[in-house]
Amino acid sequence: MSMLRSSVLTLILLFAAQRQLMAQPALASGSITCVPGDQFNVSTCGPMPSGQAGPGQTWDFSGLTCTSTSLEEWSSPSGGQGFSSATVTWYAYGHTDFYEALPNAFIYLGYFDGITLSSLEYADPVDEIRYPFGMGSSYTDTFSGMRHFPDAMAQPDSELVTGTLLVEADAYGDLILPWGTVTNVLRLHKVRNTTDQNGITTLEQYLFCQPGEHEPWLTLNSWSYSWNTNAYQNAQYRPQTNNAIEDKSGQSAFKLYPNPANDRLMIRCDIEAPAMCTIDLIDLAGRKVLSTGRMNFAVGSTMQLDVSAIAPGTYRLRIVASDGEWLVPFIKQ
Repeated sequence: MSMLRSSVLTLILLFAAQRQLMAQPALASGSITCVPGDQFNVSTCGPMPSGQAGPGQTWDFSGLTCTSTSLEEWSSPSGGQGFSSATVTWYAYGHTDFYEALPNAFIYLGYFDGITLSSLEYADPVDEIRYPFGMGSSYTDTFSGMRHFPDAMAQPDSELVTGTLLVEADAYGDLILPWGTVTNVLRLHKVRNTTDQNGITTLEQYLFCQPGEHEPWLTLNSWSYSWNTNAYQNAQYRPQTNNAIEDKSGQSAFKLYPNPANDRLMIRCDIEAPAMCTIDLIDLAGRKVLSTGRMNFAVGSTMQLDVSAIAPGTYRLRIVASDGEWLVPFIKQ
């Protein structure tokens, strides 16, 4: 009888171990790779401790309080900055980051800043994530490239930028945020050391990722510098409520067709709100390239916009009314 009990107990333990193993989240190709059209609200808060590593964790960040929220937008590359292999870009405040999505990796190629006109092009780019990736996975990557400054902005005009990146999946479990709990979360620990003419900048991050979600639910950031004692930390998380994203993006409020378009773009209004509004076409640098002036745009109506004269690329249609503003991605062929 004791042998029977022992055998049953062994089977139970094996079954439990198998269940725990199956519960471990894994990031497959593209599962946290952003694509054109992705938009996320991100709230920025003060620093928070990273929590425990290991399997089966519960991280409680329910006490996060944030004073600012921003919209992150991912678009198709518009060309013109030399990043020919880029498949998606991230744009904010005149600054555009360029990425390439591959079956086995998501790669950072560099940036172009439309305000300072500076740029960074990696000849050896950064492997932000490699696939497949699960608990215990890790890798190191080296990167190097040239940062360029416009004349009279800095001396020298160019500088070498090199660095190393360490990425490891050190934990998985459940993540508690102010709005609720996210299960099946894999935590990535990233340490990036970047060397330029100033010295070494170290960015340490903890990213709480859920397979199938293109953006981490929570990111903890910590920056330090070799040339001074200053350091900066923050936490950024995604609110569950996506209404602000939908209202801001306008993709549920307005329909564009055809998209991409060659010469004529049709815009259909699917909400009651706008009435009198202004419709502008803006490029990725935030410049207005076309405008309709004020006009009536009632629910269910459709208007036509002549886009034949604008250059091919990625744009956003901005609809501004007295009670709101909407942005809709648009590609001109």
